[in-house]
Amino acid sequence: MKVLSTFTSLIVVALLASATALAGQVDTQSTDDAITPWPPVATFSILGYDPVTGEVGGAVQSRVFAVGNGVLWAEANVGVVTTQA
Repeated sequence: MKVLSTFTSLIVVALLASATALAGQVDTQSTDDAITPWPPVATFSILGYDPVTGEVGGAVQSRVFAVGNGVLWAEANVGVVTTQA
């Protein structure tokens, strides 16, 4: 049985090298998006009470710009309420 010619051997080696190079170039972005979800849009509120002075206060943190204007409600001598939808 005759051994493959040099030209045929070179073609086989070139095809294997190309297949190996292409296999290493898998699109990882689509799999990363499936594994890593978007960061959540979350709002956090906190109310505080100082028993010594009787003062009540609140604070809001969010990714949404200026959300504190619509989340906190306060009235003197009444208290503070925080709402979130």
